[in-house]
Amino acid sequence: GEMMNVPKLRFKEFTDEWSTKRICDVANVTGGGTPSTDNSKYWNGDIQWFTPSEIGKTKYISNSSRTITKDGLKNSSAKLLPIGTILLSSRATIGEASILTNVASTNQGFQSLIVDEKYNNEFIFYLKNKFQKEMLIKAFGSTFLEISKSNIENIKIILPTLNEQNKIANFLSLLDKKIELQTKKIEDLKLYKLSLREKLFNMFETEEKTLSRILVKWNKKNKDNEYSYVESVSNRFGFIAQNEQFDDRNIASSNTNNYYVIEKGVFAYNPSRLNVGSLALKNDDNISLVSPLYECFTTNQNKDFLLEWFQSKEFKKGTSSKFEGGVRNTLNFTNLSTIKISLPNIESQNRIANILNSYNKLVEFENKKLYLLQDLKKGFMQKMFV
Repeated sequence: GEMMNVPKLRFKEFTDEWSTKRICDVANVTGGGTPSTDNSKYWNGDIQWFTPSEIGKTKYISNSSRTITKDGLKNSSAKLLPIGTILLSSRATIGEASILTNVASTNQGFQSLIVDEKYNNEFIFYLKNKFQKEMLIKAFGSTFLEISKSNIENIKIILPTLNEQNKIANFLSLLDKKIELQTKKIEDLKLYKLSLREKLFNMFETEEKTLSRILVKWNKKNKDNEYSYVESVSNRFGFIAQNEQFDDRNIASSNTNNYYVIEKGVFAYNPSRLNVGSLALKNDDNISLVSPLYECFTTNQNKDFLLEWFQSKEFKKGTSSKFEGGVRNTLNFTNLSTIKISLPNIESQNRIANILNSYNKLVEFENKKLYLLQDLKKGFMQKMFV
C-alpha cells in the first residue's frame, strides 16, 4: 500500500517511513528565571541573557543585549544552556527560534530545547515551521500570548532517521548560508552606493538655487474619472498599488475625480510622511492616481539625479529646519520649494544619474537573485517535511 509518513520531496537513498514523536522525546525542555533586578552584581557578567524579542531574527545567535553573572545564575531559577540549544520563544513572538552558539542562560520568556544527541538539533530547528501553528493554537493570555512548557513538550513532530535528518539539515543550512551571503552582498552594495553618492555630489561645481526655481507643481486631476488604478508611495518601494499597502482598504472604487493623475516623470510625496522618506518618481508608463493628500511636481532638471538628491543628507538637512515647530512634520509644496539645492549643471547631473542608476540596477538584479533563493527555500520547506 501507500506509505504514510513520507515527504513529497526526498533524497533518493532514503526509503524508511518517518516516525511520530513529541518534543519531549527528542529534547529536554527548560524554562528559566530572572535574577533580581535590584541587585547590580547579578547583571553585566559574561553569560548571555536573551529576551524573546531577540530570538528568531537570525538562525544562529550568540550575543544578547543583556548579560548576567555567575552569581545571578546561582541566585535565580535561571539555568546555564549548552551551545547548540534551540531557543524557542514562548511569549509574544511565539514559535520564533534560533540556535545558540554561545554560553547563555535561560529566561522565562522562552523555552530552551536541549536536543538529545540521537537527533540533529538543526533539523529540529527547521521543523519549527511545522509546529509553530500548533503552538499558536495552544497559546493563551490576555495581555500577550504565552504557551506553557508542558504544551511545548507535548507538540507532535514527525521525523526521519538521524542520517536523513543530517542530510536535510545540511542541505537547508547551505541554502541559508547562500541567502545570508546574498543579503550581505546587497547591503554592501547599498552602502557603497550611498558613499559614492555623497562623493559624486561633492565632485562637481554647483550653483546654489532654491527648489522653487527648478520644480513645477503638478495639478492634473482625474476630472472625467478616466483612470481608476490608485497607487500610494511607500518609503521602501516607491509607487505601489494602493491595495498592497492597505490590504483591507482598497478604496479605488469610490469617486476619484479629485485624485491626481500621475504620469511617467512626475514626483509625488505624502506631506506628513516626508520625514520617513515617502517621496517617489513615477518611472513606468502605467498611468495611475494618487490621493489628493499628496503633493505632486515635475522638474526641468535630470529627474533621476533629483530623486537621488531627495534621498541625500543635504536634503534631509534642508527639511529638518522646515519641520521645526511643525506639529505633524508636515511639509507642503510651498515650503518644500523654499529649500536650497547645490545644483551641478545638467551634463554633470546626467553623469551622476547614470553612474548611480547602474548601481540601482545592480541592486535590483541582486535582489531578484535573493527572492529566487528565498522562494526556493520556501518550496523546499513545504515539500521536504511530513
